[in-house]
Amino acid sequence: MYEGAIDSLAEEPFPVKPLPPGTPEQRAQAVASRKTHQAYDGAPPTIPHEIDQREVPGCLACHGEGMKVGNRVAPKISHEPYQSCAQCHVVGDSPRPLVQYKDLPGNGFVGLASTGNGARAWPGAPPTMPHPMLMRTDCASCHGPKGPPGLRTSHPDRQNCQQCHDSSALLAQRPAPQGARP
Repeated sequence: MYEGAIDSLAEEPFPVKPLPPGTPEQRAQAVASRKTHQAYDGAPPTIPHEIDQREVPGCLACHGEGMKVGNRVAPKISHEPYQSCAQCHVVGDSPRPLVQYKDLPGNGFVGLASTGNGARAWPGAPPTMPHPMLMRTDCASCHGPKGPPGLRTSHPDRQNCQQCHDSSALLAQRPAPQGARP
């Protein structure tokens, strides 16, 4: 049901290359926008629309490969699909908008702060990944042609991101080897 209806709404495919490099302003805007769709820094994105939480969601109809409908972009999921998207992703607003909740408990949880840009070993070297890789195995979901302009890579046709971009030991929260210098 979803695929036939969704396919009729989808616009032209995104171009694969070439992509113009994003400006620092576009990157800052993309990061700020991403933060508005998270409960805390590092949390899975919240769902910005209503869903039926009683059934297996049809999330993959739009988010399986990602698509653009009008001025809205449904990003491609960055990990393999699971049976229940709502196990990690929650509706951003109330899942039942007309229900009044009494005495909502406060939440003071603060996630790990983002580091911003990845560090470089020397000028001109590829940056390290400025975030952990857990549940982020498909780099193209954010950095490919369907990602926000400030996060898109200038080389989306390359297949193995980790060939040049390594994860940061600090962000992966790996303990330093015994006797290693900071």
